[in-house]
Amino acid sequence: MSDAIKAITNNDFLSAIFTTIALIILGFTLRKVNLFNEHSKKTLTTILMKIALPCLAFTGFIIDFDTTILAQSGWIILFTVIAYLVCLFIGHLVFHKCHTTRRSIYAILMTFGQITLFGLPLVKAIYGYTGVLVGNIMSIPFRMFLYIYCFIIISETKLERGAIKDTLKNVFCNPIIIAMLTSMILWIAQPILPKVAIDEVNYSIFRIDKTVPWLYKSLSTIANLTMPLSMLLIGVTLGDIDIKSAFTSKNAWFISIFRSVISPIIIGIIVYLFLLIPNVNLSTEMVSAIIICFAAPVSAVVNTFCVTYNKEAITSSDTCFLSTLLLIVFVPFIIILVELIF
Repeated sequence: MSDAIKAITNNDFLSAIFTTIALIILGFTLRKVNLFNEHSKKTLTTILMKIALPCLAFTGFIIDFDTTILAQSGWIILFTVIAYLVCLFIGHLVFHKCHTTRRSIYAILMTFGQITLFGLPLVKAIYGYTGVLVGNIMSIPFRMFLYIYCFIIISETKLERGAIKDTLKNVFCNPIIIAMLTSMILWIAQPILPKVAIDEVNYSIFRIDKTVPWLYKSLSTIANLTMPLSMLLIGVTLGDIDIKSAFTSKNAWFISIFRSVISPIIIGIIVYLFLLIPNVNLSTEMVSAIIICFAAPVSAVVNTFCVTYNKEAITSSDTCFLSTLLLIVFVPFIIILVELIF
């Protein structure tokens, strides 16, 4: 219990939580008083998705190559895929009486959280390098599901040749995915890449934190914009929602509670079972980062799909709002449970 208390009273954790709350409230207020409008929201989104998040994804793998981390990455990807499939199954089971399309969308809302805009910045602020590494790895299956499965279900796209090409283009031509995969390839290839001797230690020429520190510092500075900009954007987005409607929506409440309370428990059980397997070795910080990323509010991209294609748009927006509030409340409890169990 002492370790759990130490974790939630840690200055980095408290700073991350209070900064998150303050920035969301600031964004919400700026939207309500019209200092931020739809154009401001689009600008924030562009800076985040095209500049800040790609820099964060790229710098996440600028570290020494380690076979242990490579093995851990494989397990994290496997956890993520299994957890998504389990949550989708539960969603379809719970809403089995609903129309097929509605049932599928509700299951998606229950399953996919904002790993990129909320989970990754938050675990980076709390756990630093470890948080970024976990968030980056989880982003791989997350974006595959997001831009293929979620898009096809919500848009009701038929899998014809042209549609498949456009969908794959959305996945692999995304700046975040390009930056992350490039960085990961350079990280894995370190042992065979040309080396540069710095302070009597040989580094890969693409270890830019050592070989070109001024470039690395520039990218890191831009990457650090992710947390404040993403929380501002979430606040601005919440400013567009009818809060009264959100608080009276039973479906939105159920989905939000599943995302912020039940989902972390399910993920914790899955991770715990996998840790019983020999050679599966994850630190407590990694486990906590995984669970926090899964507890993240409903994905903003999923919400955008719902609004764009007019599929359960109100429920999706209401759920984004409620799940954001619930995560802020339950994050300390998640960390306490992880510290106590793992």
